Amino acid sequence: MELKKNLNYQNYCDVYDKLAKYIDLLYPHKEYSSLSGIPDRLEESFRNNKEIRIIDLCCGTGRGLHIFKENKKFKLYGVDCSEKMLERAKQNIPNGNFEKCLLPDEDIPFKEKFHCAILVSATIQEFAPNDREKIYKKVWDLLYNGGYFICDVLSPEKEEY
Repeated sequence: MELKKNLNYQNYCDVYDKLAKYIDLLYPHKEYSSLSGIPDRLEESFRNNKEIRIIDLCCGTGRGLHIFKENKKFKLYGVDCSEKMLERAKQNIPNGNFEKCLLPDEDIPFKEKFHCAILVSATIQEFAPNDREKIYKKVWDLLYNGGYFICDVLSPEKEEY
């Protein structure tokens, strides 16, 4: 099977616009196992910083940021291609900064550097391999030296991320 080299990711956005009102019902706010322990690790790693900036790429309704939202030291950002998902994210994470961005082709709309970038819910697997490389490059450019990139993938042995 040959992968298409230029997928139309706008089609994904259109689907997620339709799914936005159901996502939080299907997947209530629970912590991703791939993120357990990350808030403590970030606080320890960046203990001398007044704030710790975290960006969720393909944030959807903000579920990946939920684990960070109670800590006022964490400044939360997210990008997604779905307007409807971003509306939900703004409701779920009221102190977050959310912008529309169609990865991998558009630039991340935030100019800040980040201490941590996350890409959870196996979202990376929705991108073609050549497009994943573009995303990894964007992440590299987003992060401070010593920053973290947390990206989970589906495991054939487990039913969780």
